[in-house]
Amino acid sequence: MTPGITLEHMSSFLVHFAANLVALATIAYSLYFRRHSRRDLLMTYATVNIGLFLVMTIFSLSNASIGVGFGLFAILSIIRIRSEEFSTTEISYVFSILAIALINAFGVGPKLPSLFDMLFLLLLNAIAILVVYVMDHPRLLRTVGRQQITLDTIHSNDHDLRADLEQRLKVRVLDYAIVHVDYVREITVLNVRYATNGAAA
Repeated sequence: MTPGITLEHMSSFLVHFAANLVALATIAYSLYFRRHSRRDLLMTYATVNIGLFLVMTIFSLSNASIGVGFGLFAILSIIRIRSEEFSTTEISYVFSILAIALINAFGVGPKLPSLFDMLFLLLLNAIAILVVYVMDHPRLLRTVGRQQITLDTIHSNDHDLRADLEQRLKVRVLDYAIVHVDYVREITVLNVRYATNGAAA
């Protein structure tokens, strides 16, 4: 336990923790869960965010170097559950969850934040939330579809692979990423982005 904890420390902690919880609930539940409906990742986002917030609070109260916090951020940002494959959207949510934990934890101190400090803290949280809201909004990419495809063949060049995908899906392929190639069973697994409603490449 960090020595010298006073009532002012506790008050500061509670204020910052409340701000963190509001931002967490907005990003993890109101945005991610309502748009993507993955309950397992909702729990992951909450535990990672609160865990990082608590650890960074201890660092903040102990006057640890700010480099320690960013080092911890870098370590956590490369962690992935090896039994589960994350999409780029889900990884982006992880970064946002980590960022708001750091934003809200660094200000915990021996006194309550001033009105200006609180407004600045709320502004930083609002920016993080706004970026997620806009960039993951359904209307932003409504003309681009995504699908994981398993082909029963292996193509030796990009042109043949793209032509095969477009013939099977009856769409214009914008981009694809090969996830796995099995030369024994002769299958190719891909994540495909394709145009819908006239999307541009």
